[in-house]
Amino acid sequence: MKNRFGLVVVLLLLVFVSQPSAQEADSWQSLFNGKNLDGWTPRGKTTWEVKDGVMIGTGGVGHIYADPVVTDCEVKGLFRVSENGNSGLYFRCNPPDDNPDGYPRGFEAQIDNHAKAHTGWLWKPGTPTGEAASLITSDNEWFAMRVQVIGDRIKIWVNDILMVDYNDEEYKKGYIAIQGHNPGMTIEAKELYYKDLSEKMSFGTYYEQKKTLFESLPNTKDEIIFLGNSITDGCEWSELFGDLRIKNRGISGDITDGVLNRLEEVTDGKPAKVFIMIGVNDLARGKSVDYITRNYRTILERIQKDSPKTKIFIESVLPVNPASGRFSNHANKSEEIVLLNKWLEKLAQEFNATYIDLHKHFIDKDGYLDSKYSNEGLHLTAPGYLLWKSLVGKYI
Repeated sequence: MKNRFGLVVVLLLLVFVSQPSAQEADSWQSLFNGKNLDGWTPRGKTTWEVKDGVMIGTGGVGHIYADPVVTDCEVKGLFRVSENGNSGLYFRCNPPDDNPDGYPRGFEAQIDNHAKAHTGWLWKPGTPTGEAASLITSDNEWFAMRVQVIGDRIKIWVNDILMVDYNDEEYKKGYIAIQGHNPGMTIEAKELYYKDLSEKMSFGTYYEQKKTLFESLPNTKDEIIFLGNSITDGCEWSELFGDLRIKNRGISGDITDGVLNRLEEVTDGKPAKVFIMIGVNDLARGKSVDYITRNYRTILERIQKDSPKTKIFIESVLPVNPASGRFSNHANKSEEIVLLNKWLEKLAQEFNATYIDLHKHFIDKDGYLDSKYSNEGLHLTAPGYLLWKSLVGKYI
């Protein structure tokens, strides 16, 4: 009886371990049933058919569009292209209104083993943009391609090797498509799946409440924006400085992705100055310094592009203190904060912005956030905000 019970337990464990979780099973959705072209719309001169579980395109220039309209997504599949073949995996793309059979307007992960901008490159209509790390594919050989696009960040993998990590904000929404190009060539595709990542752009109810409020408030002349998370959110900046030009654009819990998601509201007003402090919540959520720095770079690029006369002030991330036992995921990030601040200082130099080192003025002898400026190791009390004011006042 004992042995039989043990065998049952082992079998149950094997079944449990071998089955994907519901979340894993549901996250990837099939684009291609392997039997016919249901769910796909061909346009142009390419002839498409299904044979032995493979989608095959031959003939002249054309594209076949999958039904889902995507924003943030991940798409993957296996592809094979013939000699001198030219194809591409498109995403966030749309057929031109004036010529639906023409080249899509959107992003393309290139499939071409002979062009200078070869397989793995990121293309926009007629133009290669993101350069692939190397060419590792050959004609008539199957390879895996995977694309991820979240916000403005685009990544392309070929055979699980990262080829492109690029930021581009031009195309926001559209279809997934596959291209047929040269007469006489063949493009084959199978095992096509996509994952909807748009839910990752939901940052919580408080975030949405504040974001919609900010978007509804009128822009005023020569605004001075304080942009950040709860540490910024917690201050009455216009009262502190006695200056109605100052607008508080802090949102409790915000991260660099959240700032990117709402940055248009900031730049639309063409503010005179923007003071930015963001990053500690990213660290608390396990994001790397490299990830935060990349997002920060995109923030700076977008501000300079969309509001070129705005003066940018990068404020260092403040120190933290673990003594209270609260905010444990934040309070153990002292080393990462120091490293992140070093990178922020470099970014300030690169973008001709002003770096304000608040960190060194807020630390105690052990390198933690001085308890006279905070009562729980992360957020500031009045003395902390008064010190902050004294350090940035000359830039206002």
